[in-house]
Amino acid sequence: MCYPDVQAIALAILTSIITGGFVLVFVEIGNRKNRENDKHDQIMAPFMHKLSAFFRYISWSSSHIRYPKPIEGYEKKFKELIDEIGGYGGRAITSGGDYGIDYFSAEELDSIAFDINNIWYYHDKMHPCRLVWEERLQGSDNFILKELKEINPIYVKETLNVHLVAKVSGEFYTDVYQPIENETYRHEAYQKHYKRQTAIVVVYVCFVLLLLSFMLFLELPTWLLQLGTLLVIMMLVSSIMMLAINIRTQIGWWNESAEYIKKHKSLKVNMSKGVNWIKKVVRKAYDFILPKLLFLGLALSLWAIFSIEVPWIPKVPTCMLEYVAEGWNRIFLALAYSYIAGAIIYFLTVKLPYWRNKKRLAPVVKVKIKNIGVHLSNMNLEFRDGKNNPTITDVDAVMALFKTERWKEKCKMPEHTNCKNVTEGYIRDYHTLQNMVSQLINDYKNYMTSDQLISLEFLRDGRAHQYLLTAEACNFNCQFSDYFYEKQLQPSYRSMIEIYNKLYNEYE
Repeated sequence: MCYPDVQAIALAILTSIITGGFVLVFVEIGNRKNRENDKHDQIMAPFMHKLSAFFRYISWSSSHIRYPKPIEGYEKKFKELIDEIGGYGGRAITSGGDYGIDYFSAEELDSIAFDINNIWYYHDKMHPCRLVWEERLQGSDNFILKELKEINPIYVKETLNVHLVAKVSGEFYTDVYQPIENETYRHEAYQKHYKRQTAIVVVYVCFVLLLLSFMLFLELPTWLLQLGTLLVIMMLVSSIMMLAINIRTQIGWWNESAEYIKKHKSLKVNMSKGVNWIKKVVRKAYDFILPKLLFLGLALSLWAIFSIEVPWIPKVPTCMLEYVAEGWNRIFLALAYSYIAGAIIYFLTVKLPYWRNKKRLAPVVKVKIKNIGVHLSNMNLEFRDGKNNPTITDVDAVMALFKTERWKEKCKMPEHTNCKNVTEGYIRDYHTLQNMVSQLINDYKNYMTSDQLISLEFLRDGRAHQYLLTAEACNFNCQFSDYFYEKQLQPSYRSMIEIYNKLYNEYE
């Protein structure tokens, strides 16, 4: 068989595979991934609502529990768990909503559930239980009953005490978490494998495009052309098999292969570092090049259609034979029409819903950013009880409030009754600010720009944070000099205000 015949057959096969086969595989993988996400959302959304309610219940209850002195082993463990779980509840109360279904990984969720069950376990080991339930906050019972109703309405009839805390914790683990325990691990395994399938098909598509590019500029040997075409056909078959074979079986094969490679590292090469480096480079190149390539491909497709179909638009000069040039024209037309059709589908199914969700969620994100600003301003104690305070946009006026003596005296504000000094109150407020920013990033990062995420990261990790850790390490039994306030804390606070104002102005 002569070269022109082989070339024509190879071109027909390659263009058909790339426009029909791989596109359909891409679409089907995306559909399966979307169905998996929908299924996971239906299962996890009610659970995360109950988990968030449980966190808030523990947070409200922690203020009522009085521990004996000296505190014993099981009581100390119980207190540590209550403080840790209550911390999640404090963040949920501050944010005013539930944790997102993707906020915790499967391992993190399993660890939290284990700690929740240990609340019941350590309470059960206390013989006798010396913990006392006290009424400390007026009206807090209403908040506790509200959260108990969200967990299970049957608890509303129970007496509020330490025993109920242990009972709810144990039953939450057995009745609420254990039924969905395997769902989180299964979902993560499925998501990882769908990413692998997508990556494999991307490699196949790149190989076909590379082969077509070589055929365009080089006259490949006939045997190499035949071998490349056969290899592409095998790639298509393997892609179809990825859709035909049960995904659990595929995940099992993948895990067995990973275990075999891990067990037989005869070359003693750390493959993970190389793979992670390649992933990092590919991800950066993908983020940088993809948007430009999409518009470039659309422009070239339109030019190919109009230049071939409309005689007076300039064409690329060539020395090919006429029938060869006509064959290439048909190929380019097929690719151009397929690309434009794919671009339209991508716009309607991916970009348009994303833009609509971004527009719909913009007011929510703006409110959360505004709440961060309110909390950021309250870190300066003058905002808590002073009137006619400057707006947070007036940075110099806000910083002038630091010149008062209140930052050097004992804290007497109602919000900081348990603090030894204003620095301790500032540190606690800063941790709350970090949690608010973290939740905003975790829940809405897909609808924020890179610059906005970078600004939030700067807010979460201020310059003075490393110095504030010193105060926590010594249990706040230290005094800060005027130099610290002037050279460390105040510049860090000013920087956070400036970053916040930049962030907020983007949503105006």
